[in-house]
Amino acid sequence: MSSLRIAVSAIVSLSINLSAANAAIYRLDAARTSDAIGQGDFFYIEYEDVDSDQLFSLDEMLNFSGYYAFGMFHEFFAIPEIEGFTDGGGEVWTFQRGEGGIAKYSINHREFTYQVNEIGAPEVPVPAALPLFLSGMLGFGFLSRRKKRFVV
Repeated sequence: MSSLRIAVSAIVSLSINLSAANAAIYRLDAARTSDAIGQGDFFYIEYEDVDSDQLFSLDEMLNFSGYYAFGMFHEFFAIPEIEGFTDGGGEVWTFQRGEGGIAKYSINHREFTYQVNEIGAPEVPVPAALPLFLSGMLGFGFLSRRKKRFVV
């Protein structure tokens, strides 16, 4: 029975360590403050802060969507260095315009307002096999105990 306690204890500590190791997920919202055409450009980025600096970098991106005056943004090429918001280089946001296109759209970061909100930490799901494993361990413990009673 003590081996069963050790196995259950190891599983519980493993699940606690996995949940503590997950980085927070943030959402950066950006909206263009001035637009001569009258249709504001905006985009949002969801990112997992793996290095815990609370700044967005391209390698942390989970989800992205955005709109400019003539269509949708489809891909990032470059991000600017914005104190308190991003970990990048240069002065402009650079996007691909249109799916499969090669046209790039660059915007000076000073034309946008930014807001970052924490939207949670990723949940670590309990594997489907964990309840099955635990019930098997309990069964072996029960059989082992029962077997010891009947040994003469």
